[in-house]
Amino acid sequence: RRSSDLLPGFMHEAAAAKADPQPKDILTGIYKDAVKGKAPSDWLLEPKRRGQYLSKSMMALWAKVDKKRQEEDPMDWDPTTDTNALDLKDFVITTKSRSDAAAVLAVKMIYRDYKGPTPVITYSFVREDGHCRIDEMRSPKWSLSGHLKFWQKKRV
Repeated sequence: RRSSDLLPGFMHEAAAAKADPQPKDILTGIYKDAVKGKAPSDWLLEPKRRGQYLSKSMMALWAKVDKKRQEEDPMDWDPTTDTNALDLKDFVITTKSRSDAAAVLAVKMIYRDYKGPTPVITYSFVREDGHCRIDEMRSPKWSLSGHLKFWQKKRV
């Protein structure tokens, strides 16, 4: 007998998990790319990729920003790694809370050649249309939604 005959439910669950990444899976993918030196915020800055990650309310906020954007980018730093000059060496993801409808995870940054305070970015996820989506990201100094709203007001 094949193992798929013995565990048909498990195979369906594995396929469903692969089709719908969980919050930790989403962040692990983003931060693995950052450690490899890929532009960490591409997922956030490229409008076509945002829809894979962001909630409807965050997408609506970005749409308003994109409408007012000229040449200048709304981000003058990399919010994913909370820096614009340091290289990410590693990261640690911690689940702060989790329910069927929402989750909060924190990502601690470990930079190369850096001895300062350890930056932590906190992500709030919501479940929309059966998928986990980022509804907010923040550090102790900023929130993504707050930054985008500020940037919009600057452009009026």
